Amino acid sequence: MNPAGTSIANYGLILGGDGGPAGAGAGGSAGAGGAGIVGANLIIFNAGGIAGGCSCGGAEGDAITFTGGTNFLFFLPGSDIAGNVVINGGRLDGEVIGGPVSPWTNYIVNSGATLGGSDIPGNVIVNPGGALSPGSIANIGALSIIGDLTFLPGSIFALRVLPGSNDSAIVSGAATLAGSVQVSAGSGNYLPSQRYTILNALGGVSGTFSGVSTNLFFLTPSLSYDSNNVYLTLEQAIPFSAVARNGNQRNVGNAMTLASKGPIGPLGANVINTLLVQSAQ
Repeated sequence: MNPAGTSIANYGLILGGDGGPAGAGAGGSAGAGGAGIVGANLIIFNAGGIAGGCSCGGAEGDAITFTGGTNFLFFLPGSDIAGNVVINGGRLDGEVIGGPVSPWTNYIVNSGATLGGSDIPGNVIVNPGGALSPGSIANIGALSIIGDLTFLPGSIFALRVLPGSNDSAIVSGAATLAGSVQVSAGSGNYLPSQRYTILNALGGVSGTFSGVSTNLFFLTPSLSYDSNNVYLTLEQAIPFSAVARNGNQRNVGNAMTLASKGPIGPLGANVINTLLVQSAQ
């Protein structure tokens, strides 16, 4: 099934085509099974079965392949997806509506693609160049993964933070970490040091991310770990005077840095917090 830019409501069975038999002679191989659904800019409501076709050699095709655009996959009661869900391009947001659903699917995020939303019932594998971005496109949120989460080297954990909220991943299984964390911080009243829980895995956390970056100049990000969690800390480690171009600016910067570390009134707090979310310019 190869739709594009459409909505699909499935209450029955969508099955990819089977591959052909192996050709005669040396080097002959069985044809690969086809994907159940292939397309871009899709909205899928699934309360039935979706599966890839089989080849005569026994290899099953992917259940769904997203090729680009903005896609939504809603899991309704009875949803049963057999075969991988592959995001080759664009963004896929998943959400469970009503449950229960079958959680035994792998969601594979390839280079240039992004997986997000609120619910993914299955294992998530983020390949090099792919990104996991919890929440919706418009709003910060938590992504619940019913399975294991694996970040491969070169993958991206893309997060948004505000002073009182942040994107996060909640994993029912184990989380294996590699790749990097990219933080996009919005405006607001940040503390000079603030910690966020960005990942929780009931089955434990192994490995570490290779690094973390942010769009804020004056708030420096760092990561810390325990057996089940990953934490992001944003801290004012760079003084305002670091970007001064003359002595007067340096004096003002030093005063602002000192003020940010002690008691300060509402007007001063607004000034400090406005500076914290600015670039060096």
